[in-house]
Amino acid sequence: TLVEAGGGLLGSFSQSLATYVQGSLQKRNIDIRLNTAVKAVESISDDPKNSSAVQAIFQDGSVLPFGLMVWSAGLKQVKFIDSLSFEHGPTGRLTVDDYLQIPGHEGRIFALGDCAVNTTAPLAPLAKVAQQHGAYLAKHMNAQNPKNKEPLGTPDKAFSFFNPGSMAQIGGWKGVLDFTHVGSGEKQLSGPTITGFAAWVTWRSAYWGRQVSLRNKILIPMHWFQSWVFGRDICRF
Repeated sequence: TLVEAGGGLLGSFSQSLATYVQGSLQKRNIDIRLNTAVKAVESISDDPKNSSAVQAIFQDGSVLPFGLMVWSAGLKQVKFIDSLSFEHGPTGRLTVDDYLQIPGHEGRIFALGDCAVNTTAPLAPLAKVAQQHGAYLAKHMNAQNPKNKEPLGTPDKAFSFFNPGSMAQIGGWKGVLDFTHVGSGEKQLSGPTITGFAAWVTWRSAYWGRQVSLRNKILIPMHWFQSWVFGRDICRF
């Protein structure tokens, strides 16, 4: 059973891909419940041998006994961010300007990644956003004279997010690629959407290519091959 509080799966992807993913999962006899929020989880048996000793209670009052729950909830900032006296956005993230600066502390304090939001042009708390934030600020800081004790100052150019597209694998050697909004700002291009095995291969290739160490680039294909031949090892010692 797959429970989703929103009205559809993969909300950041194009509607055609979301429909494809939902249909693929339903073909594998996965019960999909949309617009359903989990209200509570409670124990219904004291017997540790009972694999359905726990149940989820949904917002509408229905219940679902289960043996294993995989919870994937939204992101929230660490408590340190909440404790800061700077201006916060609607979701608790620190408000920044177009240069990732904290208003009132320009050139001195910057925020990036999941803890920052530009309310005039908000971006989702995704790894590709945080990565580009980090590269942008690193370039600005590395350009400064290390002997200069003055504040860093405002970067020469405002931050501009480049959207490389979105990818996801959905199991069964299948995946989805969304290239319908590639680019930055008003220069975005409308590319294709790709599904199935080709999308899965592209996702795996991109994941492997993002590894920064030679060790991981060697070991990861070995682990993939091991899982393909022997299955995924879920033993615990």
